[in-house]
Amino acid sequence: MKATTFEYMANENDFFDTNSSAQRKYEMIRAHKVDGLKVTKVTEKFGYSRPTFYSALKRFDEEGIKGLLDNPPGPKEPSKAKDKVVERILALRTENKSVYDIEDDLKKEGIDMSARNVERLLKKQGNFKKNAHKSGK
Repeated sequence: MKATTFEYMANENDFFDTNSSAQRKYEMIRAHKVDGLKVTKVTEKFGYSRPTFYSALKRFDEEGIKGLLDNPPGPKEPSKAKDKVVERILALRTENKSVYDIEDDLKKEGIDMSARNVERLLKKQGNFKKNAHKSGK
């Protein structure tokens, strides 16, 4: 994105924050809808791609200004199911099972988690010893 694209807006409009992607997207949509500028022109002017424009337009039409705010991807709250899986892994670990044994047991219970992810989870929980035995693998 060119720095000069917004310099005139920032100088003429004290309220315009060139660092706010939500405001830039709003101004881009406004320029298209109110000023009648073509999509190609507004995307060049504001430094966004056409797909980003159409995505922002759809979210704006559905949610208003709130739809233009940056929302991090992923769930907003921790998954209760994940908590149960963590509890199950920790319970299996208390039985001195290796990450490979835990992986196998989880698969039998319909939970698809690799041994590497089991290891990561155990490390995060502070319950992983480097010398844990490998079960037949």
